[in-house]
Amino acid sequence: MQAPSAGAAECAKLRCGIGGAGVPAARSLKGSRLPAPLRFLAALATGVACLSAACRLPLAAYRSHLIHASDAHARGERRSRQRGNAATRQRGNAAAAAAARQPAESPAMTGRRLALLALAFAAALGGAARAATPPDGTGASQPCRLGGLPHEVRCGVLARPLDPARPDGPHIDLHYVVVPATALHKREDPVFFLAGGPGQSAIALAPRVMPWFARLARRRDVVFIDQRGTGRSAPLECERDDALPLAERIDVDRAIARLRDCRRRLEALPHGDLRQYTTSIAMADADAVRAALGAPRVNLVGGSYGTRSALEYLRQFPQRVP
Repeated sequence: MQAPSAGAAECAKLRCGIGGAGVPAARSLKGSRLPAPLRFLAALATGVACLSAACRLPLAAYRSHLIHASDAHARGERRSRQRGNAATRQRGNAAAAAAARQPAESPAMTGRRLALLALAFAAALGGAARAATPPDGTGASQPCRLGGLPHEVRCGVLARPLDPARPDGPHIDLHYVVVPATALHKREDPVFFLAGGPGQSAIALAPRVMPWFARLARRRDVVFIDQRGTGRSAPLECERDDALPLAERIDVDRAIARLRDCRRRLEALPHGDLRQYTTSIAMADADAVRAALGAPRVNLVGGSYGTRSALEYLRQFPQRVP
């Protein structure tokens, strides 16, 4: 090794010196109680301090200094991993011994546990169903979940007379879903989505159209109403003919016969007075939902037939639209 120089002697005064006999700083770090990573950083800082003090640091000695500190760091890391693995094995053995000391659960106890879990699961499902369809029909909404939407929404059911001229006559349940605005201070005029068709379920379309309303939904609730005769609101549905042979589907006489059969089946339903499923009556239902929500005005968005429904709402309730 190169003989110590005047610069090295000056470095020794600074307690970071390197003399001809070896590397005192590295030795002092080796004997210290600092963790290995800190010893490595301290050794590196020592070398940099010496260089910055204009010490004439012999290259071989500085290299030996860093190699020694790096080796010490690696040994410390290995010891830490070994201690951690040993502690993990000790905890695992203790847990296994404790489990072995416990008596085995009897089949009867296992059966009781499974029965309790089944009851709890059934109660949870029942609670979810009740939240999704409020039974009172007053229009008050309750928290619920709608498949395809990531956040909780509100579901409501409003009892409406089948025949508006007979308010004491048969009633139907009008279902709607409110997707709450995301802003803390929302606007008081929600957005009503009117589905197409006629025959589409607005609630079923909610997961597909909500991405289009991302900006509107920040400050306003978005309301999806299943118009009477669609979706969950007293549905009127004929059997689809998709599975029939093509020749039978395009046969006009057979198609008319299928429609007549469907009409007879629908008229036999408790809500089967088909005269009460007009656009004007449906828009009166929509305004009843607005009143149940306490909204002074609503914004209308319609698709296909829903645009005609919006025009009918404007004709009947012009003061309810901004």
